[in-house]
Amino acid sequence: MRYPPEQKEKTRLEILDVAGRVFRERGYDGIGVDGVAAEAQLTSGALYKHFRSKSALFREVLRLGLVRLAAGINRFQQQGRADWLPLLADWYMSAAHRADLGKGCALPSLSPEVVKADSETRSLYQEGLLAAVTALMRAPPFRDAKDGRQHAWATLALLAGGVTLSRAVADPALADEIASAVRDVLAATGKDPS
Repeated sequence: MRYPPEQKEKTRLEILDVAGRVFRERGYDGIGVDGVAAEAQLTSGALYKHFRSKSALFREVLRLGLVRLAAGINRFQQQGRADWLPLLADWYMSAAHRADLGKGCALPSLSPEVVKADSETRSLYQEGLLAAVTALMRAPPFRDAKDGRQHAWATLALLAGGVTLSRAVADPALADEIASAVRDVLAATGKDPS
């Protein structure tokens, strides 16, 4: 039975949604193609019609996650507010985002998986990181700053690292303290120097 193109695309997006969640929650090695297919309520054969391998599926999940990161940065900047960076930090370090491992940002969840991945995956990841830095640099405090690119890299590392640390500790009060520290540092970074 042949399905219309819109149904194929819908199924593909559903697979990516499920795979994104399970790769973030369990890691690349924590689930196989059969497990992803079962989570998506498909057969493995149906999944392979959309993605030629588990690594191809992971790369597409990763690419999509990094595209969403850059798009999120752009959305905060397009609000036209001078305090877009502290607002981004507030959202990123929020309890809801920190608790949602399966739907959260790709950086804290998938970066450890990329470290162990092949060069094609690492190159894709690098492109996505560069796009996120480019997005940060489109607006002050990064744009036109002498050390703007350096601060953009530090901001990504601070956000991803802050989420990672706050997720890893057992004490919720300590997790909140970590999140608050990240928000405070980025609020200070986002202030207009004039």
